[in-house]
Amino acid sequence: GPLAVNKNPPELMAIEMTLTDVKQGGRGWPSDCIPRHRVAIIIPFRDRPQHLQALLYNLHPMLLRQQIDYQIFVVEQE
Repeated sequence: GPLAVNKNPPELMAIEMTLTDVKQGGRGWPSDCIPRHRVAIIIPFRDRPQHLQALLYNLHPMLLRQQIDYQIFVVEQE
């Protein structure tokens, strides 16, 4: 279906409270089935916390709907 993108996400604490299916370390997997695929997503990050916050807020629900085992790695650039 259509993907609603929120460019103004809530604060990080509120995001953590709403995304209860996401585990420590940015890992998510479906609780109602055995995932057939595992995916690692690497996000380069440098001095744009609001953009990272918006990306994670929109990306986690999308990945959870795909019913895959995934983990997001945020790598800080210098």
